[in-house]
Amino acid sequence: MSAIAQPDLPRPNEKEIRRQLDHLLASSVFRGSKRCQDFTNYVCNRALEGAAETLKERTIAIEVFGRRRHEEVGGDNIVRVGAREVRRRLALYYSGEGVDDSIRIDLPTGSYVPVFHYRAEASPSTGFQVRAHRNGWKSVSSAANPVLPAKPWRRAVFVLALLPLVAAASGFAWWRSSRHPTTRFEAFWKPVADFPTAPLLVMSHPIVYQPSSRVLLKDEEQNGRPSLPIQRPIHLPPRSIDGSDFVPVFNQYVGLGDAIAALRLYSLFSHGSRSARLQLADRVEFSDLYGSSAILIGGSFTNRWTAEMTKNMRYKFAFEGQSKPWIVDSETGQQWGLSSITDDRRTSEDYMLICRIPHAQTGAFMLIIAGLTVYGTEAAGRIVSDAKLLEPLLGSLPTDWSRHNLEMVMKVEVVSDGPTLPSLAAAYQW
Repeated sequence: MSAIAQPDLPRPNEKEIRRQLDHLLASSVFRGSKRCQDFTNYVCNRALEGAAETLKERTIAIEVFGRRRHEEVGGDNIVRVGAREVRRRLALYYSGEGVDDSIRIDLPTGSYVPVFHYRAEASPSTGFQVRAHRNGWKSVSSAANPVLPAKPWRRAVFVLALLPLVAAASGFAWWRSSRHPTTRFEAFWKPVADFPTAPLLVMSHPIVYQPSSRVLLKDEEQNGRPSLPIQRPIHLPPRSIDGSDFVPVFNQYVGLGDAIAALRLYSLFSHGSRSARLQLADRVEFSDLYGSSAILIGGSFTNRWTAEMTKNMRYKFAFEGQSKPWIVDSETGQQWGLSSITDDRRTSEDYMLICRIPHAQTGAFMLIIAGLTVYGTEAAGRIVSDAKLLEPLLGSLPTDWSRHNLEMVMKVEVVSDGPTLPSLAAAYQW
């Protein structure tokens, strides 16, 4: 039976896949782990036999790892750990001795069903810089070819549960025709539409500092207990508390603007008959990004993968201390920053990066949308998900922009805690 793959996409036949599986298992990357060999061999064979629906955690625990059928495996992480190790070894193999293999075997994050597809051919890159000027665009050739490699609002992650309920803004019929795009919006998203697995949305997650129990008790003693069981600002005299009274909270909060950007993207994909996967940045490994379409949401200060993937690019994030974030042009030294940002992280303007990378070092398409604060990330999410906003921006670029990697620096004004329509400050493609 033929391999599991996305309908209407070119896919290898069973003979090709089995030949690739033999090469993979015999490689130096997999020879050192019999468990990874057994795991990969089992899931691939079950998928090829048309039994992908049987690839569940309990079944794999019994068939691959020798768990007894009467044992409870719900609290046993052996299958998840095994899958993570297989993904890591797949990433190592296809970035090393298997880099030129024409067929890829992937194990998407959150699934035990392998995906088989042909390797996407990378197109040659040419340096080209685009600068925004008052009277239009100025283009300058460049030989530079860099190596490819938010804000703590206290909003609970439950906001993301609204994802399936968000209505689409406009233009979702493009997904069906994206294999033969007729608009710039369709061309922008074509690599995601063509890819056989669901895109991975990688969310930033700021560290939030909560007051300790001692501070809350002191506030009650001084200001009384609130009439309703609801949070309120702490009002205590200066120097009555110290640094030990602020407790860092990890992986429990997201910025509101970042969440809104994720909502828009999730809605875009779902209305295009496409699913999407969502994960916090600290829970994503490089092996999860390798071979997957990925969208990094949120600035480098709260999303480690945004920091990693932009650190060698022309436009990248930088700190002046930790209080003033900037976007810096690493060639000219120009900076775009928030000199008037307040301690509660409010600002009257924001800057953002939109980076479209068809040929990322992960081996697949990557998109980065990240503001210096959540205002910029929210605005970036709105731009890339709305054809009416994105089309004019892309129309100002050289006609071959879709075949190259692209960075755009944009500015947005902030009015009543909401971003206005942005303007383009600079762009660069290579």
